[in-house]
Amino acid sequence: MAYKFSVEEIFARPVLSIRTQSKPEDLGSIFGAIFGEVSQYLASQDLSPAGMPFCRYHGFADGEVDIDAGLPVDEKLEGSGRIEASQLPAGRAAVTYHMGPYENLNVAHKALGAWIEENAFEPLALGWEIYSTDPREEPDPAKWRTELIRPIK
Repeated sequence: MAYKFSVEEIFARPVLSIRTQSKPEDLGSIFGAIFGEVSQYLASQDLSPAGMPFCRYHGFADGEVDIDAGLPVDEKLEGSGRIEASQLPAGRAAVTYHMGPYENLNVAHKALGAWIEENAFEPLALGWEIYSTDPREEPDPAKWRTELIRPIK
């Protein structure tokens, strides 16, 4: 897939999320559980998500990935139990979009990382993904759209 890259100013977004560590191959099932749990919590507060689900990467060690995943909200809320209130940070970021199955997101991440390096940007964090397509509504993985955002200096 040919990727297009841009530098954008990202605005902070309040989110509710759950932080966990997992083997990369288990993320799909973990995301379903996390997104469901956060959605149920929002519904219990008579609230709806303010956008599509996300996953933010914090690190990789010993074959596991450290992530938090969840949903954006309109305003900062209190968390509950393992659901934490935080925000996706504001600032300058390198951005690209991936069309296709989630299993191929590593290709998009590598392309984004190479573009950042080629253009002499300094990455500030691992970044996050926003899943713009709900697989329950669009069963064809070739049509799934994911936004990749990586903060840069």
